[in-house]
Amino acid sequence: MVNIGSDIDHVRNVLEEASRNNDYLCRSPEPRVRFRSFGDSSLNFEVLGWIEDPSTRGRVMDSLNTAIYKALGSAGIEIPFPKRDVYIRKTPGSTED
Repeated sequence: MVNIGSDIDHVRNVLEEASRNNDYLCRSPEPRVRFRSFGDSSLNFEVLGWIEDPSTRGRVMDSLNTAIYKALGSAGIEIPFPKRDVYIRKTPGSTED
């Protein structure tokens, strides 16, 4: 998930590099990156990779997510967070119309 307005080719390259450099993922088939959907404030990507031993899934997810987070930060690619604008029409007890 990255901010809307991010360069999708750059995001894809950063994610591919982070997944290729992960020692837990198989080299064949190579990890894949897919641009899957649009979120409320995001472009949603998915990294697909294969592992030798399914019992290491948790360790692999931790390692890969950590690498991706650091790589996105280093590349200046922002991860969105919920933002809300609040408009106050009238405050309780106010005499203003």
